[in-house]
Amino acid sequence: MAVLYINKSKAKIGFFNFLYKKISQLENESAIDLVVIRGMAAAQVGLLNHTNLSYNSGILYKNKKIFHTFGMNFSICVVSFDKKKKLMSKPCLILPNSIFIAPRGSCYVAEIHESHCKNEFFLNVQLKKNASFSIIKSKLLSIVFKMRFLISLLSMILLVLIANSSFASENLKLITGKEKIVDLGSAPQSIIISDPEYLQVQRIGLTNSVKFIPQREGKVDVQILYPDGVQSVWHIVIAKEFEIYDYDLDNFDIALQPSANSLHHFYTSLKKISGIVPQIKGGKIIILGRIKLFSDFRKLVNIVAPRPQLFFPLYTISQDIEPLILKSIENDIKLLGDKHIKIINRGGLYCFTGISNSMTSKNRSWQYVSALLPNVVNAIQDTTGASESVQINLHFLEVGKLNRIEAGLQQPGMRNPVKGTLNFSPSTLASSVHSTFQIAPMEMLLKAIQQRSFSRNIAQPVVITRSGEKATFLAGGEVPIVAAASTTTNTNQNTTVTYKPFGILFNVTPLLQNDGSIWLKLELEVSDVSEYLSFQNVPGFVSRKINTNIILKDNNYALLSGLVQSKNSKNVDRSPILSNIPIIGEIFKSRRFKDDDSELWIAVSAMRSDQQNDDIDIKKFIEKKAFHYQNLLTGSLLD
Repeated sequence: MAVLYINKSKAKIGFFNFLYKKISQLENESAIDLVVIRGMAAAQVGLLNHTNLSYNSGILYKNKKIFHTFGMNFSICVVSFDKKKKLMSKPCLILPNSIFIAPRGSCYVAEIHESHCKNEFFLNVQLKKNASFSIIKSKLLSIVFKMRFLISLLSMILLVLIANSSFASENLKLITGKEKIVDLGSAPQSIIISDPEYLQVQRIGLTNSVKFIPQREGKVDVQILYPDGVQSVWHIVIAKEFEIYDYDLDNFDIALQPSANSLHHFYTSLKKISGIVPQIKGGKIIILGRIKLFSDFRKLVNIVAPRPQLFFPLYTISQDIEPLILKSIENDIKLLGDKHIKIINRGGLYCFTGISNSMTSKNRSWQYVSALLPNVVNAIQDTTGASESVQINLHFLEVGKLNRIEAGLQQPGMRNPVKGTLNFSPSTLASSVHSTFQIAPMEMLLKAIQQRSFSRNIAQPVVITRSGEKATFLAGGEVPIVAAASTTTNTNQNTTVTYKPFGILFNVTPLLQNDGSIWLKLELEVSDVSEYLSFQNVPGFVSRKINTNIILKDNNYALLSGLVQSKNSKNVDRSPILSNIPIIGEIFKSRRFKDDDSELWIAVSAMRSDQQNDDIDIKKFIEKKAFHYQNLLTGSLLD
């Protein structure tokens, strides 16, 4: 820091700030604080002095000759000094957007407020060697210096942007047990995790996204490097859901505990409910008091439900509203996924009982109830499936298309064949044919009859069996098959008869899972007696089989299809003799084509025996699907 001191007899530069200020106060000097420009800043002459100068401040340059005032909107006063800090020139007023050169032999140049040019000392001072500043006004130089200024400014901005893009820092909050997918914008080259025990990171295929998988509560840093050299650091906090929203990521050493501010928010809301006295102890809110109105209880539900982990109920309930409260809690539990859980009052002790769909829904429902009801006991049954019975509903439906086309010549009124003896003499033949076809006027009829889109119900069985045991269903019959066998000791043959089932044979084995779902092993066989496959009075069979495993939730269903059967037949009716005439004989023939395409649909639903009242209407579903299938079927003479 330097100081320029000016009085009526002298002007000098001092580098002892406080000492010279005290002397100047005694000698009535005016002290001007000068900022000395050194180092890299000194090389950028004309860039740092574009700020408004106050009356008692200025800038001091050393060993600089060329200056400019481009970009300035005010004038300045400049003064030069030699090596001995003696005044070399009178002050010069420099206007904005100008270039000026310091006098030859000058060592220091001071930029001060323009009002100092009219100082009494500067007006009366006599210099031995009157040096002066050279002011240049050139449009070309003005453009050059302006371009230099813009280039320097853009370079600084570019350096800042590159620094920010090459090293970015992000903050992220994660909840234990909940994965999060983040799009990085570009494919990462490598990922470094500070502590893999707290977090795992997986890249999703060849995409630009990664999956953060929290493992445990804590804090962890993830550094991601990209192929172009850019890197980013993710500061991640992992906590429970009710703790996460009040974290301060700027202070990364915060202990994992519920926020006092969040507890105070719930505490304030509970105090507004009539009859409720809340208290905060051990990171939880204890609910005391007595609830007399059902509306007050629903207000309590609205506060407790979002964060049930924070509350411990110890209040009492009025007997007048107790049935309404228990009923409302049961309805809330149904919305959570459990339809068969009840709340029962046993002498002032509330029992949480019933059968839950799964362990997850049970824990969720119990957490909700225990945060709302005081003196509640968990008496719910765990469904193991070892001794449960399962009801299996089956619906067999055959849908398909029947195409029948009849084409040819037919005489109206002649439905039966012509009988009699024909005389093959030309006259007799002509007379006979003429009288035969004169039964009615000759017409050529082209009949195209097409019947399509049929559906029929085959069976709707209901099977009840224990979990793990197989149930069998047969819709059809049994065909006796005779087999003969002879022995070496006896010439007589032993005849045995066995019965072969045919039709629809259905085997199902249910197994209840711990999560409430039902695993089904299905074995389906559709068979029919075939005349074409028979051999020596032994019937043959055409069969279609399917084996599969499916998993169903209660009241859900599965639809099996694809078992298609096709039958094609062709009948030809023709007139004797005339139909054998080449070429024209074709018009004396009548053909019948019949194509039968049918598909078997099987709808399967399963439920535990305790939930039979909630069975879905599978028949309505099947009829709807059959109607939709029927509308899609089409037929044509060219098929």
